[in-house]
Amino acid sequence: TIVTNRGCPHSCIYCLAPLVSGKKNRYRSTDNVLAELEECVNRYGIRSFLFRSDLFTQKKDWVIELCQKIIDRGLKIEWASNSRVDCINREMLEWMKKAGCWIIAFGVESGNEETLQLIKKKATVDQARQAVKLCREVGIKSSVYLLMGLPWDTPEKLEDNVRLAKEIMPDFVEIFYSYPFPGTELHRIALEKGLLKEGEIPEDAYANPAMGGLYMTREELARWRRNSLRRIYLQPRYILRTLASARSPQELGNYIKYGALTLKDLLLGKAPRQNGSATD
Repeated sequence: TIVTNRGCPHSCIYCLAPLVSGKKNRYRSTDNVLAELEECVNRYGIRSFLFRSDLFTQKKDWVIELCQKIIDRGLKIEWASNSRVDCINREMLEWMKKAGCWIIAFGVESGNEETLQLIKKKATVDQARQAVKLCREVGIKSSVYLLMGLPWDTPEKLEDNVRLAKEIMPDFVEIFYSYPFPGTELHRIALEKGLLKEGEIPEDAYANPAMGGLYMTREELARWRRNSLRRIYLQPRYILRTLASARSPQELGNYIKYGALTLKDLLLGKAPRQNGSATD
């Protein structure tokens, strides 16, 4: 893992990044990042990296410059990063692909436009469609994160999440429960709406909802998540495409192993594992 930059200028109501890292996105120099990469490759033989940041792709010129230097130095590496759906374009993606990027994680959060406005995402469903489409055309895998457990969630709004995931068919989909971190606007709203008590710190809230909503209970949310993942993961075309996309026998084995564990959890009604992926 290499931390390339910190800070995010956006104001999503659930996110701690602006509170922890600040709203100014501060980048290391590309030469500084490259020096760390070269040390990892030449001294330790590491060739697979996660570029960890609050928002990796905010500065197009910086991303392209880093990619060009990775190529110029002849570093044969593979890496993953994150991005918002509204700050990606074909030119950037093509350079990222050439430099070894094989997967990008997108915080899509919702397939419902009203929800995106309420959480102050400042991105649209159509931008999510376009981002995943561009990744597929360039040959970079996409991982899409969706949120549920927001105060305003209804079955109708959560259905939009499933509908979008089935439509855009990213390579990976994860549905996370929102968490009311103290200091965030979501925490303030949860207190005002009586969804959380003052001083309450929800426990075991990674695999289970941290709180109920205005229209759905914690139990209803948990059922919806399981059912949603079943409908996404168990599509025959999704299963076949995932297996066909494996880049090696080892990765194929990982897909089969992790898929079997997830299927077992979904069919038994447990909360599926969120602390790993088939490519780990």
